[in-house]
Amino acid sequence: MNKTVSMGLMLGLALAATPASAQIEAEGIYWFATPDGTGSVGISGIAGTRFDVQDDLGFDEAEGMVGANLYLGDKHQLGLGYLVLDAQARNELSADIRYQDLIFRVSTDVVSTLEASLIRALYRMNLGEDSLQGGIILGAQYLDLDAEVQSDDVGRAFARIKTPMPVVGGHLRFDPTQWASLRASFSGVSLGIADVDATYWDAEASALLTWDAGPFAGVGYRHLVIDAEDTSEEVTVDLTFNGPFLVGGFAW
Repeated sequence: MNKTVSMGLMLGLALAATPASAQIEAEGIYWFATPDGTGSVGISGIAGTRFDVQDDLGFDEAEGMVGANLYLGDKHQLGLGYLVLDAQARNELSADIRYQDLIFRVSTDVVSTLEASLIRALYRMNLGEDSLQGGIILGAQYLDLDAEVQSDDVGRAFARIKTPMPVVGGHLRFDPTQWASLRASFSGVSLGIADVDATYWDAEASALLTWDAGPFAGVGYRHLVIDAEDTSEEVTVDLTFNGPFLVGGFAW
């Protein structure tokens, strides 16, 4: 299903299930995420060469990831989230790499593309006093990860991992003053669905300035781990994304 249509359907369900008097919080995120890790892409039972995302493919700098979150409710909240990456790098290979049915030889100039999207729908509980709140996070998310390597001399090879995953975690919010807020959250899961085995861990912390009228803005740091293997496609990825992010939004 088209990603935009999926987000629209989930938003409609969340709005329909939330009382008109509920609090609404919307935020946008720009994450300076540095990718790291390894992967391999084979074909027809033949394993691909294990490659390094930074050393071999050239993703050695922070990439911009754009995201948005919407929360509806007060003590009991429904939330939707969307995170997207579209990055490209160029590098000269220092060793031979088999990627699907192609072999990219040493010294070949390759262009690599890494695209990922993460759609999340969740329930978040807020317990505690006004200045200190926390609780559980439960929900589901859908990961779509695409990786491509191409060269004018060799050709183009493409691989994709798509899988749904549950979301289990917790969050904490501390407001030391009326104009400052500290937030932290974590979630993770490890499971196998059909031919895909996946592990996902996500942790972040941020400091915000808040105003009585509703707007807020701040900075934070996020650590995301995605380990996945699709045995039907001979695709394995072991990726981490780390880095600071900017966040801003409005609550009313």
